[in-house]
Amino acid sequence: MQVFSNYFSKIDHVLQESVYETNQSSRLQLPEGAESMVFHMNPPGPAIRSSLDDLCSNLEALLGSDRWALLNPDRWEMAHYEQVRLLGYSQYMWDDGQDVAANIFVRDGAEPTVSFTGEHGIGTSALPLKWFLPQNHRKTPLNAYLDGYPKSLMTPLSQWVTAQAVRLQKPTD
Repeated sequence: MQVFSNYFSKIDHVLQESVYETNQSSRLQLPEGAESMVFHMNPPGPAIRSSLDDLCSNLEALLGSDRWALLNPDRWEMAHYEQVRLLGYSQYMWDDGQDVAANIFVRDGAEPTVSFTGEHGIGTSALPLKWFLPQNHRKTPLNAYLDGYPKSLMTPLSQWVTAQAVRLQKPTD
């Protein structure tokens, strides 16, 4: 059904467009001596709710008012569970932006490492960067270290960390 296809396309676009990369954050304490990349997600809640309103309007136009009234969806509940499905958490954070950072440490004579800095005390100590090489990805999924962040934020973060692992890989690895 085209109505749902349009909705899912719009949601995919909203989530992709809400994330951007920067090297600064007013929300995170970035470690000294690291090459840090911050992934920021603008608050997606208003766009998700707007997309749901459009979906409901389009379904009502397609079904007619009488049949739509039989469905009578609870809009708040529908928006809540859709935001949970899309963003991966049940807290009411969809109206707040989020930041998460990857911090690469390169020191002479030592293997490169990476740490992660998230909001609300979420983060890690330094981990071997080689754990995030493509051949090692299945052994060490990024979400094991940063639970609770939406996939739309974690995907570009994971891609960046993998690219840095490849870039800094030693010839003997």
